[in-house]
Amino acid sequence: MPSETALVSVGRLHVHRSHGCTILSLHGDIDIAAALQITPRLAAAIQGSAPRVVVDLGSATFFDASGLRVLNHIRQRVHERDGRLAVVCPRPIIRKVLRVAGLLDLYHPALTLEAAVRTLLHDEPL
Repeated sequence: MPSETALVSVGRLHVHRSHGCTILSLHGDIDIAAALQITPRLAAAIQGSAPRVVVDLGSATFFDASGLRVLNHIRQRVHERDGRLAVVCPRPIIRKVLRVAGLLDLYHPALTLEAAVRTLLHDEPL
């Protein structure tokens, strides 16, 4: 099993590499304060061509419009580099935020990190 490599851990964002994917784990309340802290660090976290990126919202306890902007910023950065993105969202309340915003069908969030990584590694449709 490939080892994990921690890249960045600051505030509500922890970035590491595992199985050839960059995992962006968002923790706690993802609100305006967290977004201001996270967004500037995304350029360093999402580099290279054709990155495979997983956004893990499993430890997020609150997610509002600022969190949606962060998620959309990540999606834009990944797609600019011809990469692939998967989202992990096991919490029903955060899935509801995605659904109400009309983004549930866009992101097709997985329930587990393992499922999201498997999707990216096997080029399964998102």
